[in-house]
Amino acid sequence: MALMQSRINFIFLCCIILLNACARKQPSVVLPWSKPEPEPVLAYMIRDYQGRSEGAEIPEWVAAYNHGGESEIESMDQYHDFHTFVANNAGANPGALELWMDGFKPELDFSLLVTDRMVRRLTSAAFLYPDHVYGAFFEAVVRAAADANYPDPVKTDQFWQLKKYVDNDREEYEFLILVCIDKRLFRQRIYRLFENLKLDPELTKDQAVAVRNIKARFFDQF
Repeated sequence: MALMQSRINFIFLCCIILLNACARKQPSVVLPWSKPEPEPVLAYMIRDYQGRSEGAEIPEWVAAYNHGGESEIESMDQYHDFHTFVANNAGANPGALELWMDGFKPELDFSLLVTDRMVRRLTSAAFLYPDHVYGAFFEAVVRAAADANYPDPVKTDQFWQLKKYVDNDREEYEFLILVCIDKRLFRQRIYRLFENLKLDPELTKDQAVAVRNIKARFFDQF
């Protein structure tokens, strides 16, 4: 329980630090109908990967993830009934990354993947900072997602690849862990989580509308 609580506190602290860093910046004027500029995509080539020396191909789910992230994996027929989450860790030391991979436990670490996905979903849908748009709902749902139990997430596969970025010749190992969870059960859990939130302070009228809208289409781009 102490390990779980420390993990929960860590992910929540990271979210708060991120939000505070954003708040310290002078915000640019963003119109409600404008779209944020997309983050630049670094071009890379795969120099090596797990099983290459034995003639193995890159798994389909990894190729899909490289192309379009977790949503691309979920578009594959074999994952149609699942939500897929990819834990990734990258660096120059493959030995340390292998230790991270071996120590990954879905029953302990899956809530961190969900929390990260929650933050990304709420942030992508907000035209300003999510804590302003959603009020107390944002902090409450991040805490609840980190603290929740989820129905049987399964560590389905794992893989490593060595990337070389073309802009600066930097090489980096990336270790990936694929975790799957039944889509219907997972969504039921999230909807119950929404229903049980205690919000303090209460939402403003605009925040209440924003929260109602995001709940109604939460899984559209999840």
